[in-house]
Amino acid sequence: MWATGTQAPYPGTFQHGSVKKPANSQLHGYDWESKCGPNIRVFHPENALSGLIGPGYGFVVYKYKSAGTFAQTQKMAALGINRPIATLDESVNLGLTKVNEVSYTIDEKTKLAKHIGKIPAIVSSEFTAKFENWRKTWEMEPTKYKSHTRDFAKSDEYKVLIDFCIQQGKQVWPLLFTSFNNGNLPLVNVFEDLIYPDRKSLMDEVKMKNESNRYTADGTYVVYTLDGEWREFCKKVLQREFE
Repeated sequence: MWATGTQAPYPGTFQHGSVKKPANSQLHGYDWESKCGPNIRVFHPENALSGLIGPGYGFVVYKYKSAGTFAQTQKMAALGINRPIATLDESVNLGLTKVNEVSYTIDEKTKLAKHIGKIPAIVSSEFTAKFENWRKTWEMEPTKYKSHTRDFAKSDEYKVLIDFCIQQGKQVWPLLFTSFNNGNLPLVNVFEDLIYPDRKSLMDEVKMKNESNRYTADGTYVVYTLDGEWREFCKKVLQREFE
């Protein structure tokens, strides 16, 4: 585990985790492996990333190793699975876990299209240009090394987009909802800064519903993702504030 600030035993904020073979029964190169940002996987000696300005992970402060035990759910026992599960994909393939998929319904897509059609062409064009300018910063250093979505909201381009959205008001929200449905996870920052503050109760509803439905009737564990929760939030806003 990596953290900024003072080294162990008094770390600052945790920033990163590296794994070494065979930590989760998977191969991880000749030494340690890190996933720097959403896309970049690298092999490296233990302290190779220490103090680097780009990633900004800080220093190695803690190490963990397997105690040789594992948690077994009732469904694992029923299926005769008496070993640890290495990855989420394996758990899904075995039927132990399902990922909650959230998407817009046909009616919701129709509503989004209707409201987007009402936006003046020049406003839509400006939104697209400003969003694309911000999106390009996601691949720049040091942002591309980051895993926390909030790190994507520290650029001047992000401020320009936010200011534009504030100026245009709710009419551009359907553009945000549609862009987010295309997989642009850092848009969570815009929702947090622009829409969420006056609608916290809507996200509370989403989280309470998800927390009360952690398992299906047959004992399958349900994984609720960050983008899924925010898409549920967008759906609630669309339902309650757009005719």
